[in-house]
Amino acid sequence: ILSLSRFILSGKFLFDAFLLYYSFMNKIILASSSPRRKQILEKMGLEFYQPNVGGFSGAWDRSCEMWARLKGGTVDYGKVHSEKFGHKRFGRTYKALIPDWGTCDNEGMIKKINLLGHSFGGPAMRMFTQLVVKGSEEEQNGTRDDDLSELFRGGKENWIHSCTSLAGALSGFTLNDIMKPLVPYIEKAGYTLLSYLGLTVFS
Repeated sequence: ILSLSRFILSGKFLFDAFLLYYSFMNKIILASSSPRRKQILEKMGLEFYQPNVGGFSGAWDRSCEMWARLKGGTVDYGKVHSEKFGHKRFGRTYKALIPDWGTCDNEGMIKKINLLGHSFGGPAMRMFTQLVVKGSEEEQNGTRDDDLSELFRGGKENWIHSCTSLAGALSGFTLNDIMKPLVPYIEKAGYTLLSYLGLTVFS
């Protein structure tokens, strides 16, 4: 594990605990970071990135946004997915944060990343890992091969070394039980508002 080099973080996290536990790594990818944290990491000789994803995006949409952030290109939410949930298929275009991710180094070793998500970042990272490794059969069946995003092809199990969740909402949360009777109305209002604003809806 000491040979690992890159970390991608999603969601807020307890920075001090993270810094203590992962201080031996030399490349870290943060979802958000203050200038002070950046200075601390730089003094430790750590390289890190800061890929932000949509605050109103679901796990699927955040995964698509993360892929575009890391590999570069235009966000593709999927032909089948976007038609199913009624929002635009394509989002913003980004320059790659890690253009060499998935390629081999001088020793022939694949350049991998490590995923670490807190709160909803946990489920989002699990979804991202699932798509990178397994792809999406639904998108593969509903999209022409020459129009299919590389994310939905899968087959990249060697690109991710680990996926870790810190207090991730992997089994839901109690507020859901309290709000359950109101969910249909809230969802309808949310979908309508986000679609009107041209944003993606929750997956």
